[in-house]
Amino acid sequence: MPASTTREIDGFCCLCRSRCGARFEVREDQLIAAKPAPDHPTGKALCLKGKAAPEIWGNPDRLLYPQRRTTPKSDPNPGWERVTWEQALQDIAQRLEAIKTRDGAEAVGFGVTTPSGTPMSDSIEWVERFIRLFGSPNTVYATEICNWHKDHAHKFTYGSGILYPDYENADAILLWGFNPSAVWLDQATQIAAARARGAKILSVDPRRAGYAQGADHWLRVLPGRDGPLAMCLAQILISRQAYDADFLRRWSNASLLVKDETGAFLREEEVTGVVGGGRYVAADAAGGLVFYDPKSRSFDADHQGLQLRTKMEVETVFGPVACRTAFVRYEEACAPWTVARTAAETGIAAEDILRAAETLIAAKRVAYYCWSGVGQHREATQTDRAIALLMALKGGYDRRGGNVAYEKHPMHAVTDFNQFPEGQIEKALGYPARPLGPPSQGWVTARDLYVAILEGEPYRVRALVGFGANMSVSQGDTDMAVAALQALEFHVQIDSVETPTARFADYLLPANTPWEREALRNGFDVSQSAESLVQLRPAVVPSAGESRSDTEIVFDLACRLGLGDAFFDGDIDAARDWQLQPSGLRLADLRANPKGISRPLTYREAKFAEQVDTGLRGFQTPTGLVEIYSERLLNHWYEPVPRFQSEVQGEDHHAYPLRLTTAKNGYFCHSQHRNVVSLRKRMRQPQVWVHPDTAQAQGLEDGDWAELVSPHGTARMQVIFDTDLHPDVAVGSYGWWQANAPLGLGGYDPFSGKGANYNRLISAAQCDPISGSAPHRSTRCALRPLAGSGSVKPAWQGFREAVVTEVEEVARGCTRVGFAIVGMARLPDFLPGQHITLRAQIAGQDAPVVRCYSLVGAAVDPERERYQITVRHVPAPADRADLPGGVMSGFINTALTRGTRVALKAPSGRFTLPIAMERPLVMVAGGIGITPFLSYLETAAALGLSHPLRLIYANRNSAGHAYRHRLEHLQKQLPNLQLVDIYSEPLPVDRIGATHDKGGFVTAGDILRDWAGQVPEVYQCGPPAMMAAVERALAQAGHPKEHLHKEAFVSPVADRPLPEGPFEVQFAKSGKTLRWTRAAGSLLDLAEREGLALASGCRAGQCESCRLRVIDGRTMHRTELAFEEAEHCLACQAVPLSDVVIDA
Repeated sequence: MPASTTREIDGFCCLCRSRCGARFEVREDQLIAAKPAPDHPTGKALCLKGKAAPEIWGNPDRLLYPQRRTTPKSDPNPGWERVTWEQALQDIAQRLEAIKTRDGAEAVGFGVTTPSGTPMSDSIEWVERFIRLFGSPNTVYATEICNWHKDHAHKFTYGSGILYPDYENADAILLWGFNPSAVWLDQATQIAAARARGAKILSVDPRRAGYAQGADHWLRVLPGRDGPLAMCLAQILISRQAYDADFLRRWSNASLLVKDETGAFLREEEVTGVVGGGRYVAADAAGGLVFYDPKSRSFDADHQGLQLRTKMEVETVFGPVACRTAFVRYEEACAPWTVARTAAETGIAAEDILRAAETLIAAKRVAYYCWSGVGQHREATQTDRAIALLMALKGGYDRRGGNVAYEKHPMHAVTDFNQFPEGQIEKALGYPARPLGPPSQGWVTARDLYVAILEGEPYRVRALVGFGANMSVSQGDTDMAVAALQALEFHVQIDSVETPTARFADYLLPANTPWEREALRNGFDVSQSAESLVQLRPAVVPSAGESRSDTEIVFDLACRLGLGDAFFDGDIDAARDWQLQPSGLRLADLRANPKGISRPLTYREAKFAEQVDTGLRGFQTPTGLVEIYSERLLNHWYEPVPRFQSEVQGEDHHAYPLRLTTAKNGYFCHSQHRNVVSLRKRMRQPQVWVHPDTAQAQGLEDGDWAELVSPHGTARMQVIFDTDLHPDVAVGSYGWWQANAPLGLGGYDPFSGKGANYNRLISAAQCDPISGSAPHRSTRCALRPLAGSGSVKPAWQGFREAVVTEVEEVARGCTRVGFAIVGMARLPDFLPGQHITLRAQIAGQDAPVVRCYSLVGAAVDPERERYQITVRHVPAPADRADLPGGVMSGFINTALTRGTRVALKAPSGRFTLPIAMERPLVMVAGGIGITPFLSYLETAAALGLSHPLRLIYANRNSAGHAYRHRLEHLQKQLPNLQLVDIYSEPLPVDRIGATHDKGGFVTAGDILRDWAGQVPEVYQCGPPAMMAAVERALAQAGHPKEHLHKEAFVSPVADRPLPEGPFEVQFAKSGKTLRWTRAAGSLLDLAEREGLALASGCRAGQCESCRLRVIDGRTMHRTELAFEEAEHCLACQAVPLSDVVIDA
């Protein structure tokens, strides 16, 4: 297709919180690529999820038409029938209105997916406007286990959510329960720049992940014990008087006097008898009283003389009253958390705590950020308070180098909490129990919703409207979720794919994807210049089928439900023009400028100190100050300063000895994207990471499948060893249910204990008393081997003795070898395409030689007694007699005999071909690269598979054409199989039509022809040069790269210690040659230290923005990565194994 038909369209990615600037390539209404937009303020990098846009857009699992259920909700098959939008929306509106009229708007619940990890961010404001004006106070939003603590619990301290970290000017950066490499790529990029200029990094995380890998201080906290750690660090700062006393005196309530008896602040009227002033009381250095006015935010004396650490009796109109300052109250709460006690409670070495505290003390400017790692525990709110108070000691609020409030362009607010009809918010589920938590904002927990549906407490919820919320997988209490969803009177689900939650719906409506709709964004968070940009992302391709945006759906529903005036009579353009009005921009202006319009804004430091009409701006708290002590919390019977207790070893600690936690994976967004080939390649199975000692104590080895058991349920995952984890910790992966047909990977039943649903292990029955947060990241569990699980568990661990049972030459220089395993009469099956690892002692070699070889023969055989491989001899190059031939291949082809003893590892490997396929499958084999495909075809014949297959087999000539007759026999058994034999150097006796089908090399046409518009899955295995040529040809032909799979054997990182160096690293494009040693870090670190600017992003090897071609030499990665491109490396994790030449 002519290149002129390809267009590049600027926009931004909305799959996660980072909102990375992106450039989309479109060819004839087909989205073909997504890449970074370097001139966008967040466009320096784009992660693999963002680059997978064409796959997500074109995924065959997408919903394209409205559907209505025809079977009972207990039936696993919804029996969907297609309906029109008019039929669906009219019926939905009538039934919602009927329920509202009969039982009140509160009888309709709403489920809304997160705008931080889904494209809901495009529509969230209008969806919330609709819900609030409809009148329902019951939205399940998962905010209590996501953003609520950083964005709302922080207000108990500062009157605002956490501000953006000013990484550019920070001396130290504290990342607490937050891994930007996986969740906010542009923050990761900013932190890298800060570290390069010398900023210290502190990471609090149970895992050595993301920036914890190279942090100056990694504090490996036990899950759920973050609060004590924050109190301990504060205790150290306070004991050394290493806090910003001036900030605390002037801009916090630390100096205000608190009555010992009641815990309430002392007020002026209690001292003077004059009622109505409402002023608070502090004390100066001489013990005199100073009054503070919360209206004007001012003291009636110089704040510098205020006492922070005092206890005193104050004469009041009621007699003497014992008081102490708010700061003393806080100090007393911190005091029990000594370094020794905290080390014992958190699992962090005492010296590591002290060193981290020293860094915080030494740093004049500290920026920090925390997120879900803090917010998913039973004490999440007070933990957030403890961290907020620790940072208040540094005085960095809205100050450069701390956390800052950037200016934004004024716009009309689409939604706010005042839109609820009077009296409705008090009806929110959970409001009486948690009046300061999310219910006070109309956000309720999933468990409270389930109880209301099933038990009618405090009233019956009869209907649910879901906007992408997959609560049966993304929330705990799974069995309750199933029962509640089945019990609903009416359920509408809007989504782009049929999720487990959607299967219970009465109507399933197709949401379009971000690339099929416009979206307006006012600012991009990460800097003042980024916040100055207003952008309207265009729809780059038409909506597929009849799918619509969430915005279109709510505008239509609103008009049908009598809310047309508030929704501009359905005119979305008019609504956006109204939204933009205060900024002076118009929708037409933004459409004419797809890169956005930037109007300069200027950051003003310390805005809390600015003069306003009533005095000084201060903080939006009851005292108008940073609240070290919260009387608001006290008045609702919560602790006014954080207090934590030591853990009590209950009976469950013996039955469930491990602390179970989880973390967001950088390859997927929550419960999405496992059906996306390029992403699922990076992580094929649900996994649980544990320390080797922990697993081996249960008889488990790396790669085994195990059962996780909690008091609430079970789930199955693959064990992965992580020597950096605390032995008492297990880190499970969440969100697993989807199958991936192109990769032949099945799905997991989210409602069965035999599935992999992490949230079957979690319950919100015991939750945070303020927010309702469930302990998703701090639940007790046990890890057990799977009983009778030979089909998913490796047959043995490590190397096991084997004996050679057959040796047969199957073509010139190609030998088939059979192995029996000593002590095993029957051998387990494997997956087509997997390999064994062979170890042999070979004469002349100082150490045993280890190689991987693909298995041949059917993967399924209940009577299997042996494994077979075929190995081609790799001779020394004809023009390089000084170079040796292949050591193992030479041994196998010339010296191996029956009866020889060797050692084998059990079958393994990622390069597996799917048993069940819907699209055509093409295999491209070069020489002995036929072996994994031979296994697949043997298996296909044994199972009677019928999907279209093509094998393109490239050889030099007939002399090296292995398994010719076997393949011809298999073709007779598989009428759906096409064989294409290609010879590059045919012998005189070779004839087209007799020995082979064509001469030359494999072309894209050989692979792609005759598929009637279908995109085939292409698997290739062969010489690297051939595979590289095929990859280039397919790319030029427009074949999506996610549908190309290739075999690559990569040695485990654990087997290869980091080299010492020195090595020369030549950066070819820049012309620089640098000297590398182990101390230099990664290739990216080396380059940046010398002033070379390389593309980068996450710094953890996940986003692959730093992918570089290795022109010459060898590299390795410092950590285990799902990256198998032999000719490339990821610069952020790569180190040289020799002198190297890099294409940069």
